[in-house]
Amino acid sequence: MNKQLKLLLVLLTLSWQIQVSVQAADRALIIGITEYQNSKYNLPGIDLDVAMAEKVAKMLAFETSQTKTLTGKQASKKNIKKTINDWLINGTTADDRVFLYFSGHGGRLKDKNNDEEDGQDEYITAYDLGETAKQGGYIIDDELSMWLKNIPSQHKIVMLDSCHSGTATRGLKPSGQQMGQNVLYSKKHKFGQASTVNILSKGRVDKGQNSGFLDGHKNLITLAAARDYEAAQASEKGSLFTLGFFQALSKSTQDGSAASALDLVEQAGQFIAESLADDLDYIHKPLIFGDFQLAQKPLTTKPSRNSQGPNWLDLLKLSTSGKPMSASANKPVFNVGELIKFNLNIPTKGYLNIINVDAHDAVTVIYPNQFNPENRINAGTINIPGDLMAFDIEATKPAGESLTVFVITTKPLNLYKDSLNVRNGVGEFTETFAGVSQYAYRSMRVRAREQKDEIYTTAVKTSVK
Repeated sequence: MNKQLKLLLVLLTLSWQIQVSVQAADRALIIGITEYQNSKYNLPGIDLDVAMAEKVAKMLAFETSQTKTLTGKQASKKNIKKTINDWLINGTTADDRVFLYFSGHGGRLKDKNNDEEDGQDEYITAYDLGETAKQGGYIIDDELSMWLKNIPSQHKIVMLDSCHSGTATRGLKPSGQQMGQNVLYSKKHKFGQASTVNILSKGRVDKGQNSGFLDGHKNLITLAAARDYEAAQASEKGSLFTLGFFQALSKSTQDGSAASALDLVEQAGQFIAESLADDLDYIHKPLIFGDFQLAQKPLTTKPSRNSQGPNWLDLLKLSTSGKPMSASANKPVFNVGELIKFNLNIPTKGYLNIINVDAHDAVTVIYPNQFNPENRINAGTINIPGDLMAFDIEATKPAGESLTVFVITTKPLNLYKDSLNVRNGVGEFTETFAGVSQYAYRSMRVRAREQKDEIYTTAVKTSVK
C-alpha cells in the first residue's frame, strides 16, 4: 500500500470519527402504543401521554431534533428494538443524556431463568402484541435491561407508564377529577384475557418485592407507574402517572425549582392518591429504582421563560391556526393589581374560550370560568369581562410578557369543563379558573380539523411590570 493511499485511509478514518462525535448528542425516545394490531387491546388517552412526554422531553432540555417518537404501527417490537439500537445505543456517548418513555399495556410471565425474586418476568407490549405469548409482540424486562445496558450514556432516565399483570376495565368516579366519562382503564395485560371485563384486583400484597426493570443499574434510573402487583390506570384524559409527573415537572420549570426525579415521582404519587381518594383499592403507587444518587440529583431542565416554554409555543401556534378575527386589550402594560379588559369582535355565533399563558408558561382558562361556566356567544363586539360577567381579570405576577389567546368554535367546546382539577367528586366546580390539560389541547386541535366546524383564533400580548 503506497503512502498516499495510507494517508487517504487515515483521513477517512478521522473524518468518520469526527462525524460520529458531531452526531452523538442527547437523545430522547418516546414510545406510545396509541393503537394495537389487535384493537381489543386499545387503551384511551395514549396519544395524550405521548403529547405530555414530548413536552417532558422539552422541559428536560431535549431539543425537538433530539427527540424521536414511535406510535401506532411504528411501535412494533422489531422497530422499537431497531430504534433503540440506532438512536440510543449507536447515537449517544457517555457524556450524553438519554430519556426513554413508554406508555401502554404491561404484564407478567413466569420467570424462565430464575433471576426474579417473585418468580415473574415483567414485560411491556408493542403494536404487534399477539393473542398468545408464543405470538410475541412484547419486550421482557431481561431484554429491555440488556438493550439499555448497551446505551453508552452515563445519565439514563427510563419512564414506564404500564403495569405488570392481568387486564380489566371498570367504571368508577374518581374524586376531584373528570376522566372522560368517569371511566378508568387498567393498563394490565394477560394473554387470553384482553377482551374480558373483570373486577379489577390489586393482587396479593404479600408479593411486595419489586423485581422490576433494571434494578441496581448504575447511571440509570427507572420511574415506574406501579408496583409489580398493581394496575396502572389510564383514562380518556391521559394516564394518571404521566399526568401527575407532567404536572409536577411543569410546576418545577415554571417556578424555577430544581426538582429531582425522586421529588417528581413522589408528587406524581400524591396526584394519583388524590385522584382516586374515594377508590382506595385502585390507587397505584409509582416508584423509582436504579441509581439512587442519580435519582436524588436535580434534573437538568430548561426553565419555561421568555416566550420559549412549550405551552407558549403551542398556544402561539394555535392563535394563527383558525380564521382571523380581531381583539385588543385596554392597555399594553399593566402594574400588578390593575384590571385587564379585552375588546373582541365576534365574527359568528359559537363558543368562546380565552386562554392565557404567562411569563413562566403557566396556562389558565380565563373564560369560561366558575362564575360564567357557559360560553355560548353571539356575533358582534363584546367586552371581556362585560357588565353582565361576575368576575374581573387582574394583572398578577410573574412579571413579563403574557399571551392571551381567543378561540371561537361553531361546535361546542368548553375548556373550563374539560380541564382537570376543576370539579370535586360530585361534579361541582371548585376553582375560579382552570388549568389547560393536554386533553383540552387535543379538543382544540380536533375542532380545528373538522370540516363542518369553523374555528376563529387570535391573540393579544400584554406585559406585567
